[in-house]
Amino acid sequence: MPSRAPSGLIPAEVPNGILFEQALECCSHRYGLSVEAVLRRLEEGDCGMHSTFRYGLAKGLSCYLASLGSIFHEVYVYGSSIGESSNFASDIDVIVVVERRRDEIVNLLKRLNLSLTSHYRRLIGLERDPVSLLDVHVIDRTEQAERSGYGAVIGGLHTRPICLWRSDPATTGASRKENSRRASNTCSSAPKSTER
Repeated sequence: MPSRAPSGLIPAEVPNGILFEQALECCSHRYGLSVEAVLRRLEEGDCGMHSTFRYGLAKGLSCYLASLGSIFHEVYVYGSSIGESSNFASDIDVIVVVERRRDEIVNLLKRLNLSLTSHYRRLIGLERDPVSLLDVHVIDRTEQAERSGYGAVIGGLHTRPICLWRSDPATTGASRKENSRRASNTCSSAPKSTER
């Protein structure tokens, strides 16, 4: 019988291809362009396209983390990924809420970052930058409740992160009682810009 890792956080493979396809489709849908046209605009440095792409990638990442089990409670994105100011080298600012911080979680997120960064460089045709595609901050429920560290960012007046996924919206106030069927809140839309 194969031994089971105590963390349960040993994924077979990072689904880079799927995450990037979903992010490209997010851009394609939002801008009404083909995937090829999206790639061209990413290569040209279109800030809005880079922001939408990063938002789509963060959304896919949140679904992937949700699939790994109940250790993850919430995933937020903030910064240039929800605005129109991302560029080639912009990172994706993410806050991950867990019950208790553990080394296994941090190590998993580091492996994900390395894998996604490498895939991104190949996709866009970059040699060195960005050094890191993800800027992930792991906080536990206590930090969130006390609004300390990055727990303060979640409720901050100036950052306003977007919750991409929440394990149980009914118990954390994400939705009203009648909408509590959405236990896997994985599909929030890309933020819409008023300029086109």
